[in-house]
Amino acid sequence: MNFQPFQERAGPELLSWIQNETERILWSGSTFDHDFSLPAFNRHLKRKDVFAYSLIDSIQQLVSYGEVVSKIPSSASICRVIVNPELRGRGYGQKFCHELINLIKKKGSAKAISLNTLATNKQAITCYKKVGFQVIRKQRKLRSMQPGNVDIIIMKMSI
Repeated sequence: MNFQPFQERAGPELLSWIQNETERILWSGSTFDHDFSLPAFNRHLKRKDVFAYSLIDSIQQLVSYGEVVSKIPSSASICRVIVNPELRGRGYGQKFCHELINLIKKKGSAKAISLNTLATNKQAITCYKKVGFQVIRKQRKLRSMQPGNVDIIIMKMSI
């Protein structure tokens, strides 16, 4: 497996993993509420505070994607982590998260790493706990999803 900066040319494959509105919300929260398209995603990648990474296998298949978002040097957030649907349940999410955490640690300025996930995303919560994140709070009914609003879980790891 090769951990590397995300290549924009893999955008169509990545976006093909998101098949419906529920999956879009699980993956991106409110980031692409108004425009979930390849051009909108490519604009998102150009943000100065977004650093996108991927895990690529030996045959150059995209295994996972995620972002480190850093608005100030002393903190970092892990965002929009997703694993290829055909490869889920094999530990790639944990491996990828470890790579993101190690990258943040190597940069050396962040004191903590945070992330948000939906309370209904049990697989993500389990993965994040296994790599060392702890739930610090729950924000009630913050994200709108059918049939109603869903709680957001905020997790953190000190480094």
